[in-house]
Amino acid sequence: MHLGGSSFSIFAVMCSGPGDFLVFSLFIIILISFGVTGFIIVIIVNSSSAIVLLGKLKMYARCSAKYSAFS
Repeated sequence: MHLGGSSFSIFAVMCSGPGDFLVFSLFIIILISFGVTGFIIVIIVNSSSAIVLLGKLKMYARCSAKYSAFS
């Protein structure tokens, strides 16, 4: 997990503040711990925060695409 996530976490840190990165890490931990089903349940339970997180995910994706275009 650490090897795969390390390059992505660089994007996340570059694209956001440390607070956002902590939230994003929590998002990944939930996904790994509970699997996809648990992840969907968590999203349903926390729908308002999930909308914010999904917005952040889009932002990370856009930012990492820009970053990888430069490298």
